[in-house]
Amino acid sequence: MAETKLSRRTALQVLGSAPLLTVLLTACGKDEPDSCSDVSGLNDPEKTARSALQYTDRSPEAAKQCRNCNQYQPAPTPSQCGGCQIVKGPIHPNGYCTAWAQKV
Repeated sequence: MAETKLSRRTALQVLGSAPLLTVLLTACGKDEPDSCSDVSGLNDPEKTARSALQYTDRSPEAAKQCRNCNQYQPAPTPSQCGGCQIVKGPIHPNGYCTAWAQKV
């Protein structure tokens, strides 16, 4: 039986390409944004209202997410943040706030 040796050069090439492959696969299959917490475009009252409504990018309750809220406005593409009729700024589909209302 013939032995196949893995050279150091081949091993380094394979290991060196792994991070790039991970980034590419993650970007290609992206079906939701990473974060929607950039509020730099909001004024102070809008930021205060967002905090008062306890908005968070990740809902503590699986059944209550922005994506199934009546106030949620979906983004043009799944990898972008959506919007809300009540909470100003970028809204994550998996987010939650105290103004959540079941989508009709």
